[in-house]
Amino acid sequence: MTVVFECIYDDERYFGLGIPEDGAPLRLYPSAGDSLATLLLAADAETAPALLTRGRGELHVPAADRHRVRMLPPLRPAQVGDALVSGFMMTHNVKVGAEVPDQPNWFVKGLGDVLRVPGEPLSVPSDAVAVCEEAEVVLVHVGDEQGVPRYVGYTFGNDLTDIGRFKQHAGHLSYAKLCDAGVAPWLHLGDPPGSATGEVTVERDGTVAWKGSFTTGTDALHYDLTTMMSRLFSYRALHHPHDVRRLPPNGDALTYRPPAPAGAPPPPATASPQPLPFAAHRPWARRKADFIPLTFGLTESRTLMSWCRNQGLTVNQFFSAALAESFAETTGCSEVSLYTAVSLRRRYAQSPSLPDVGCFINVLNVPLRLDRPDLAGHARACAGALARADADWRPDVREHAAIRRAVEQVAAARCAPGICITNVGIADPALGPHMDRVTGYRTVVNRTGANYGLVLHLGTLGGRFGAALAFGVPSTDPATARAVAKSLHDRVVGPGRA
Repeated sequence: MTVVFECIYDDERYFGLGIPEDGAPLRLYPSAGDSLATLLLAADAETAPALLTRGRGELHVPAADRHRVRMLPPLRPAQVGDALVSGFMMTHNVKVGAEVPDQPNWFVKGLGDVLRVPGEPLSVPSDAVAVCEEAEVVLVHVGDEQGVPRYVGYTFGNDLTDIGRFKQHAGHLSYAKLCDAGVAPWLHLGDPPGSATGEVTVERDGTVAWKGSFTTGTDALHYDLTTMMSRLFSYRALHHPHDVRRLPPNGDALTYRPPAPAGAPPPPATASPQPLPFAAHRPWARRKADFIPLTFGLTESRTLMSWCRNQGLTVNQFFSAALAESFAETTGCSEVSLYTAVSLRRRYAQSPSLPDVGCFINVLNVPLRLDRPDLAGHARACAGALARADADWRPDVREHAAIRRAVEQVAAARCAPGICITNVGIADPALGPHMDRVTGYRTVVNRTGANYGLVLHLGTLGGRFGAALAFGVPSTDPATARAVAKSLHDRVVGPGRA
């Protein structure tokens, strides 16, 4: 019989075939973003090995490195909320009573995170009375494209149960089942066994405290398995068990649609300026974050909005150029790498399926040359450079290991790539009927890592700008941040004089 398993090795997801021997090397295949559960829907026990491994390179893990491999419960999704763990009560021949319903009661153990593989601890409620093991055959189902559960295989597990609670109150069996469940990582592709025997051992402090044999399988059931499962899955609520927790699709699998060019073609790309060396470098434990609030009155905000309209500029274009000018003036440089966030929420063919909440952005590098006293001109240059960068950008598909290395490089860096601006826009609609109760707000992000030299966080509430200049200490000299903040404030309250 074909057996498959999944595991994590060096932060990447792999799968293998067969049950490996203890202490032997492993032969693994990269998942490469594919869902093993989806692949198995199109295969059977005979065709699965060829279908799963086609076009995939093998990875050999030496026996000495097996401790770096973490086995996973069979087909558990990366998002544990997409898995439902459940079972039937009192189905074995030895457990049924005189009055037997035509369909057994059903219980829920939890979501995917209640599943544990050998070697992992099992948790139970803090008020558990008396916990016992229950060896079971575990059936694994996968929802197809319509969400209908399809059987793909079985494994073996321990349906840990608080039998003491049930004995105290027979109506509390569903509560007694709310314990973790141990499962073997091996998924057997085939019909569940009619009979399976084994032994359960309970160890305490490395010593065998109890052991006993068990017999399980479909022959031990009082009910017909096919009828029992078909009746359960006739309830449409189980066709999409993750519906109310629907997660956005995998970003790497989305079809990106770059923005259409508008107006005149953007200017040629400008080479990125040199990174900004840290004022001082400290170990992570000795770093901290700080920010400087910038407050603007309603009149000042309206005046700036009017000036931007007259110049044919957006507020974001003004603040981008004003921040860049203020930084260049303070540090004595003539070129600045300005990073800015743009929304990706309408950039994909699958955009209607994306949620309305959450962070779904890209950050673009906008190199600017600040060689003349022309704030409006710099703002237009910034708009052109941003349009060019936005049109040229394409999603970068990277494995988790590469992403992890990139994060480690940022954390260990001794310089920042540039400065940054983020604008959450107008907050009034989000507050709705509570708008009258809010007198002011601002957004700010912890910049301990100093991934940018300075970050301007901007937002608007009630027609008034709220801003904060965030930075890491001592990576950025607070005196520099204060000087940039003052220069930026002067430009905002007097845009025509800049």
